[in-house]
Amino acid sequence: MPSNEYVERLTNVAQAIRSIDHQKLTRPTLGVASLEEPLQPRMKVFNHRLSLTVENASELTPSQIDPLVGVFEAISNEMTELADMDDSAEYIQQSRHFLQQFDTYLEQLKEYWGPVVIAAIQRKGLLEEDGIKTAHDEAVNELKTQASQTLAEIQEKSEESIEKARKLAEQIENRARQTATKISVKEAQSQFREAQKQFDSSVKNWSIISCVPIALFLVLAIYLWNHQGSSDVGPAIYETGIRFAVLGSLGALSAFCLRILRAHIHMRQQNLHRQRVANSIEAFVQSAVTPEQRDLILSYLVHSIIVFGNSGLVQEREESLNPSHLAIDSINRTFKYSESDRN
Repeated sequence: MPSNEYVERLTNVAQAIRSIDHQKLTRPTLGVASLEEPLQPRMKVFNHRLSLTVENASELTPSQIDPLVGVFEAISNEMTELADMDDSAEYIQQSRHFLQQFDTYLEQLKEYWGPVVIAAIQRKGLLEEDGIKTAHDEAVNELKTQASQTLAEIQEKSEESIEKARKLAEQIENRARQTATKISVKEAQSQFREAQKQFDSSVKNWSIISCVPIALFLVLAIYLWNHQGSSDVGPAIYETGIRFAVLGSLGALSAFCLRILRAHIHMRQQNLHRQRVANSIEAFVQSAVTPEQRDLILSYLVHSIIVFGNSGLVQEREESLNPSHLAIDSINRTFKYSESDRN
């Protein structure tokens, strides 16, 4: 076993090396002349050997630890001397010599490195069967723990990704539905406005057209009332049939025009109803909380656009007397009566 003197010397050397300013030692501000890049791999090997030597110093003999402490002290002195140089030119000149000396000391450490490795193996119990088994079990348990942690992290991240994807899909779906609804509503409103212009124009035109046969019917009726025909029976019957036929034709034309006018008024009111519902769709749909409620409200509103109901203007079946039929029947009867009187 080594004396406390060697262990204390090794500990002091390790503290001295760790206390050296790394910036002053490598001088990264010198650019190409800096030792930061070439010294980094050397320091990694050196720090590993220094730490392993300090950990296993208690297992070494004085003859084994003494040369190691000498090499570490020499390296510490070289590093301290180079770090304390204030002149950059002198630092650059000595830096290559320092690297050569550093490599030389690392090679010397290899000569005395065997006892340190053996001490580390013995301290961990790897030479014993139980020690190997314990080390194996520890390695396996560590791998299992790392694998479990990795799987848990993967599962957690996958669940987060799935949840984010689901929320993103819902947002895209909601935006798509809202956009589609707005586009559909605007298109429907535009079509209904164009149709309303046509219906208003049709109602106006057929109102004027309907007034013409009605006015002719009234004028002709007043004229015939004020101008009596022949007092003879035959000519009177004939003139009555002709008058009735003309008045019946004008009445049939007036009835036809009024029916067309009534149908256009009905379609105009129906289009106004559709236009009002279409203008309210967006407000009703936006008031829904869930997409299902939005779809249900939209379906009912679309159904209400299609179904108008009975406005009272147009009935499914209309039973009315056709004046043209009456006129034709009266003319036939008139000719029959005239032939019977002649006979």
